[in-house]
Amino acid sequence: MEYVVSDLTSIEKRVLERELGMSDGYVLNFTDQSFADFFQDFGVEINNPKYSANGTSKAKRMRSFWQIDDNTLVLQALEIIVKHWQELQRYNSSSLAPSTAFIQILQRLREQKQVAKKVEIANSGISRDNERVFMEEAISQARLCKSELGRISPKVGAVIVKDGLIVASAYRGEVNPGEHAEFTLLEKKLKHEILTGSTLFTTLEPCIARNPPKIPCADRIIERRIGRVVIGILDPNPKITGRGFRQLQGHGIEVGIFDHDLANVIEELNREFTREQETTQSH
Repeated sequence: MEYVVSDLTSIEKRVLERELGMSDGYVLNFTDQSFADFFQDFGVEINNPKYSANGTSKAKRMRSFWQIDDNTLVLQALEIIVKHWQELQRYNSSSLAPSTAFIQILQRLREQKQVAKKVEIANSGISRDNERVFMEEAISQARLCKSELGRISPKVGAVIVKDGLIVASAYRGEVNPGEHAEFTLLEKKLKHEILTGSTLFTTLEPCIARNPPKIPCADRIIERRIGRVVIGILDPNPKITGRGFRQLQGHGIEVGIFDHDLANVIEELNREFTREQETTQSH
């Protein structure tokens, strides 16, 4: 993707440094290991020498990250930090919270990402035979997921596309812990939008059963008259595998699958969840 690299303004950088407590060489409460793990979650090797050209402290490597990597990765990092703050508030009564200025930076980066995505789609003449960009966006959303406290949850991202453009995207737990990506997308972000005939890209086969009064994601998709669903991987639970796929087809919805190499990426992201599901169901 053609995308602006390192375009944070000097004012935005000062805001981020203040918010992340970087004045003494630290970044939040990260240890060296947790700092490396944080970046590893979205594919950045922060211990690479290229990030240490101006010094090895966590703050200096963070500044190098802003200078070297594109806004897509910067946005991912900031969104995960906000998610971390929200979890601390929820479970530890922490007073940490992003300021209005911090949120404005996030919003600018999000808007810029959407504009870049639309330009890329327009330039590529994307069709049903060339949908990889939407699959990749769903995977980007999935990377933002964090497991709920005390359990291993799947990393799921979902994207709604209509008339060749992304309408909205979401990931599991984006708004509240445990809320499915499709629920967040269809009921919280697009509740009042007409989605008839649109295409849903989701990294995991939609669920077919929930504890009442919750509604399964497959049922929600059917209710919204979505015309096509493209699935990354099937549910690893042997008792469920393929049933969401068949239910959608049974209601006249066309069902497709992600490109093989991208499906492998999703499998890798969800290896712990898959292992747990297969182990649990085998006993």
